[in-house]
Amino acid sequence: ATFISNHDAFAGARLWDQLQGDEARYRMVAATYLLLPGTPFIYFGEEIGMAGGAGLVSDAALRSPMSWNADPATAGFTRGKPFRPVSANAATHNVAAETANPRSMHAFYKSMLALRNRLPSIARGSYQHATADGTNLSFQRKLGAEHTVVVLNFGTTPSRVSIGSLPPLGSLANEYPAGAADASANMQGIAIVDMPAQSVRVLRLK
Repeated sequence: ATFISNHDAFAGARLWDQLQGDEARYRMVAATYLLLPGTPFIYFGEEIGMAGGAGLVSDAALRSPMSWNADPATAGFTRGKPFRPVSANAATHNVAAETANPRSMHAFYKSMLALRNRLPSIARGSYQHATADGTNLSFQRKLGAEHTVVVLNFGTTPSRVSIGSLPPLGSLANEYPAGAADASANMQGIAIVDMPAQSVRVLRLK
């Protein structure tokens, strides 16, 4: 069971608050745990970048009303008075705004979950050949005949990542993001993948 935060303060503040609203880092954190083995638990509001409750501390800050819309008093949670103050960023990060934006945090979470649903190796496969090199992390997931490669660049500059332990001359089809290039391994089973800054790639062995 993997998670970033939950309803108890001992597990940390909401992810938005931990990262001071840095959406690029937020997406990298989300991609990492959603593509690793295990059953991910998404704490309510995490998928829209919800901050802690305005002016609240400890557990109460983690348990503010869900931000359904930009209403400054209720965030769409109730027609009456909410049981405690709403999220500090409800005006910008709420369900109505996020679902209307194809590039939102909500859309990113959906894309990561779509990978888990489409590729059984991501949802249930083994975890192999994990390699950390500078700001880069790569690992491979396998289930039956399906073999996928996950590459993450946490750095703020582009990088070239060497992926080993692949079949010699194996071909890797791009699965994420849309439009990214395919890759291929050399005779030694090594593929080179170009990674933009703070990005994630998922490829599948053909």
